[in-house]
Amino acid sequence: MMRRLPLLLAWLSSLAWTLPAAAQAPTYLSEWGGLGSGQGQLRDPYDIVIDGQGNAYVADSFNHRVEKFTNTGTYLLQWGSQGTGDGQFNQDLAIDIDSQGNVYLSDNANHRIQKFTAAGTFLLKWGTQGSGAGQFQFPRGIGIDGADNVYVADRNNHRMQKFTAQGVFIREWGSLGTAPGKFQFPGAVEVAANGTVYVGDDVNRVQEFDPTGTYHSGFGSNGNGDGHSFGIGGLDSPPTAACM
Repeated sequence: MMRRLPLLLAWLSSLAWTLPAAAQAPTYLSEWGGLGSGQGQLRDPYDIVIDGQGNAYVADSFNHRVEKFTNTGTYLLQWGSQGTGDGQFNQDLAIDIDSQGNVYLSDNANHRIQKFTAAGTFLLKWGTQGSGAGQFQFPRGIGIDGADNVYVADRNNHRMQKFTAQGVFIREWGSLGTAPGKFQFPGAVEVAANGTVYVGDDVNRVQEFDPTGTYHSGFGSNGNGDGHSFGIGGLDSPPTAACM
């Protein structure tokens, strides 16, 4: 299977949010990429985020870099390489953008979060391997709220952590389990416009929390029927009334 397929699926999935439930499937528009390490090529791209100008930032995970494209797939720039230094990655997985256009990456096997400008200039990092406040065990999903607070799915610690845009620890919640409010390898995070935090984990469900980590509700279970899933790797913003 060609490695550009995840990008195509992510693009079509994002379009699906804008369609009423009874509408036809999304219309194919374009695709880009291909297996490799050259400009515009990809190796297991894990996540994608779109900025206010429509540019696409791709976490090119096994090339240990970020690539930036126009909304038609024209290559713009890239940054990163494999390593532990500032601006280097060891499997960058999740990616998100704050209100100022800054880009955040979960640097999975380096157990940290890194922050960059839209041009790829390194700004700051936080996190080390561990289970204490502000530490991580293979961080995965990232979500950013309207105040630019950063929510991180701390996957192997089975918890969520919340930080300021400068990486200052605010709070954490969750522990290993399947009961409401607990997690089993959380991987996907999205924050709605009203501040509601959605988290998907390997119990094949999505849980809903308020910004303080208070559990509200959950949905989904293991399977392939309506409302079921086999693992949740990513979430996008829920549709609003304006796009229904």
